[in-house]
Amino acid sequence: MVAKVTAACRDSGAPAPATRGEISRLVLESLADGYRRTLDELEALTGARARVVHIVGGGARNRLLNQLAADACGRRVVAGPEEATALGNLLVQARALGDLPRGVAIRDVARASVTVSEFLPVPVPTR
Repeated sequence: MVAKVTAACRDSGAPAPATRGEISRLVLESLADGYRRTLDELEALTGARARVVHIVGGGARNRLLNQLAADACGRRVVAGPEEATALGNLLVQARALGDLPRGVAIRDVARASVTVSEFLPVPVPTR
């Protein structure tokens, strides 16, 4: 992975990261920028502006990634649940088996079952 990141930087004319920390930062910034580009595309296609970006699964554990995403997207990021797939699977099975009472929304049970973190975009100082 390190060699591929370094090669991609060289191929694009960007300076190659020299340390593992620089490589990690570059990967996280790239992910956050990818979220921004995708959000821009979705908004252009739908004509609607998203007010919040939700990050679920393993990425929700990475506080730096979530802050970079908030900064890149200029939106509030809500991170969690960390085990969204397992939680969703469990709740759908509970519904199918009749273990969730009628009228109780799976989304509400999921929301009440986990703790989420919020990240607000940090304004970039102008000179």
